[in-house]
Amino acid sequence: MNTYKHEVKYYECDRMGITHHSNYVRIMEEARVDYLDQLGYGFDRIEAEGVVSPVISVSCNYKRPTTFKDVIEVEVSISNMQDLKFEFTYTTRSYVSDRARIALRKTASLLSSPEGCQSCLRRSKTAKMRSETPLSYIGFV
Repeated sequence: MNTYKHEVKYYECDRMGITHHSNYVRIMEEARVDYLDQLGYGFDRIEAEGVVSPVISVSCNYKRPTTFKDVIEVEVSISNMQDLKFEFTYTTRSYVSDRARIALRKTASLLSSPEGCQSCLRRSKTAKMRSETPLSYIGFV
């Protein structure tokens, strides 16, 4: 799997010249969308099957700051899958300098119908996704 790369934009920095913490949530979203696309199970396909995937939790442990023009490399993995819940882990490193870890982040997403009904989805949708997704890519084989 390819890692996701993001160059820090000027508008993403705060008055101290570092990337504002709120931008990391958006960068995680960009990386997760890219990761699922690489697996062949992007949001366009998920939503075409009548499934939405809201994020239900976010956590982030910041290790060091980034600044304007830094390139952030994000490695995404699925760390846990339970029925209709997926947990993603994001390891973020400085791409250009010493590749030191910038932050460790996690999100959890829940598969649901557009109306917000988890019980409306049959478990076979998750089984179908598991059978069609190359599980070796995400560490389950």
